[in-house]
Amino acid sequence: MGGRFVPATSPRSKTALRRELTQLIEGGRIVAAVQPIVRLYDGTSIGYEALARFPPTEHFTTPDELFGAAASLDVKSAVDIACVRAALREAPNIGDTDLFVNVLIRTLLDAGGMRALHAAVSDARLDPASIVLEFSERDPVPDLEHLQRIAADLRSHGYRIAVDDAGAGHASMRVIAELRPEFIKVDRSLIHAVDTDRARRALVVSLLSFGGHIGARLIAEGIETQSEEDALQSLGVQFGQGWHLGRPVLAQPVEGHDDVEVVIPGWFAQRPVSRVRSALEGPLLHLAQPAVLPSVQPRPSRGRSGLPRALSDAALALQTEHDPMRILGVIAEQLARVVPVTEMAIFVADYETYRFNPVLATGPDADEILADAFSLDAGITGWAFAKGIPENVDDTADHPLARQVPGTAVVHESLLLIPLVAAERKLGIINCWRVGIGQFSPRELEAGSLFAHIAAAAWRNAQLYTELLSAAMTDPLTGLFNSRWLRDTAQRELVRGARNPQPFSLLLIDLDHFKTVNDNGGHAAGDLVLQRIATRLRGSVRGADAVVRLGGEEFVVMLHGCDADGGAMVAEAVRVAIASSRCPKAPASAG
Repeated sequence: MGGRFVPATSPRSKTALRRELTQLIEGGRIVAAVQPIVRLYDGTSIGYEALARFPPTEHFTTPDELFGAAASLDVKSAVDIACVRAALREAPNIGDTDLFVNVLIRTLLDAGGMRALHAAVSDARLDPASIVLEFSERDPVPDLEHLQRIAADLRSHGYRIAVDDAGAGHASMRVIAELRPEFIKVDRSLIHAVDTDRARRALVVSLLSFGGHIGARLIAEGIETQSEEDALQSLGVQFGQGWHLGRPVLAQPVEGHDDVEVVIPGWFAQRPVSRVRSALEGPLLHLAQPAVLPSVQPRPSRGRSGLPRALSDAALALQTEHDPMRILGVIAEQLARVVPVTEMAIFVADYETYRFNPVLATGPDADEILADAFSLDAGITGWAFAKGIPENVDDTADHPLARQVPGTAVVHESLLLIPLVAAERKLGIINCWRVGIGQFSPRELEAGSLFAHIAAAAWRNAQLYTELLSAAMTDPLTGLFNSRWLRDTAQRELVRGARNPQPFSLLLIDLDHFKTVNDNGGHAAGDLVLQRIATRLRGSVRGADAVVRLGGEEFVVMLHGCDADGGAMVAEAVRVAIASSRCPKAPASAG
């Protein structure tokens, strides 16, 4: 990161250089400009990246030169933390969006650097869940295993991780694959002229696919033209950053940076926002808490227009999401572009309880709608869902099957009902309202029908994707977690256990004489024994504990909040449970 900085060589010049660095750090002269990171299809901000700025000195004028000077004096970590602190000071200005903060990998690999990072966030009184740490080191990663442990520790605190400069320098695919970041920031060298360069477009598509497989979202950096943005959207890129989308701004003037716009805090509140923050832990296949969605006005499209453009944008936005519940938010946003509405609600069909569960809603009656779960065959909604095709109701008050949502007034309104059906599997339904009679046209009904095909397919694909992820973490024979889960998830649990004062115990279990079972009874008998042992193990521990089949006849049990004495008691209970498990009899020999 040396830029064009020329290292000082004489003792006098080094002393002057050190003095300049000290004045910058201790004088609080390093500040941060912030640049928006934008959701491309509607122009809303999902976060802001903090960029270090400071008054020019005799020896350095740019961040690259600043870090070159710090490297020559072996104080890069101190300068890095000073830049982090400057970034964190901007968090109150940007409101309810994420703050992307650059941090050097070498800073984090040092225990002192980690302590300094946590102290800086604590001093700023920020929730780590609102911070995305951009790993910005372009040097080779010296110890990938150590970095994985650091990443697990950071996530246990709530931080999310972005890998910066993907496709450039030493931000290798192996590092990204092992870290599994929440965001991949594609280097501007790949984005420049992406609209005319086939090779760059192919690389972006590959990164999109790669990111989808590891659950990471792609952010294209350095977007400078409308044609670049259009090309990226056509490829399915959902998020971007660059001067075309928004230049860096400062909250206060900085000497030597007169070309950077200075804004008041209220400037950020005027920018539309989309939240993409999501939980990092817990099961993927669950119903999220019902959510009231804010109204987000789509950005006026340039170039192509009308229904084809809206449907194309919807398909591109949906194909980059893989979480079944998060995708419902995208469905709601995109449908508003296809068919503008006064109110909207999405209901998920729960066949176990035979009820519609409302999960998303917009408009003045959103709270009442979200509080009202009802039978799959109830009302106009149940009627349209049973038919499985979109319906246009001119006046809900006049329909014989109408049911009133508790707590809402009776008004004359139009209702468009859009069942979400994928391969004959009915997933749910979208209800769209407009005040007044006969407010939806036949063309809008057709548009809603076309959108439903796209949305339902994307939703079902997301469900299948998460089911595959769940299967990849589960041993198919026993239903226990597998070694991949232990590698990807348990490390975070171990780091949390080491940090948290609560005790933690780990049991390693290896069955004796298991080969004899296979030799005498065959592999079918061995499989039956493993299934019985898995059942005994689950029954011997609490629901919050984790049982893993490590491989073959080896198991691991993770006991949370359990000290050594408690672990020994559980181990003995496990031993007794396994010892009392009967082995299947060997098949009788033919006479």
